[in-house]
Amino acid sequence: MLNSPNGMFSAWITVDGVETPEYHVETSTDNKVVACWIASETGKKFSIHWKNFAYAADAKGDIEIDGTSLSGRFLYGKKLPACATKDGVREGEMVRPFVFSSLATTDDDDYLHHSSSEKLGTIELSIYPIEVLPSTGNVKRKRAQALDNITVHERSKKAASVTQQIALVSKIQIDPETR
Repeated sequence: MLNSPNGMFSAWITVDGVETPEYHVETSTDNKVVACWIASETGKKFSIHWKNFAYAADAKGDIEIDGTSLSGRFLYGKKLPACATKDGVREGEMVRPFVFSSLATTDDDDYLHHSSSEKLGTIELSIYPIEVLPSTGNVKRKRAQALDNITVHERSKKAASVTQQIALVSKIQIDPETR
């Protein structure tokens, strides 16, 4: 579990329901970014979790996976501690869970200068303050509906260390308690 330098937030990833250990944890000099890496295994489902321990105002956590922005979750400061989980992409009353997937590579030079691999292998959680306003009734949420299958040129992979990407698996029914 990663903790923010101020101790107000923590974040962690579970694989098949088990918290994963973090390696090479680093904090930026301005104490605003905490980074690490985790081990992954192709075909394993995972979830992203974050918790507000002490920030008394409302906050939102947004997710970016392999460079694709996904909708996040709210943490309300009046209900501390507050936890949020993102385990996939919602489609109505269904969710398509996150899964570690193999990365497609090619020798086709048309892919040599694509920038899609720049954030490949990253799962980013950004937590920031928000102000919750009264609803007008017709709120439409913009949600990413897919994670692109990325193909990269063999020579453009991050020093040949990135071999996986994140994909979505078949839809499953959402637990009514998590809606």
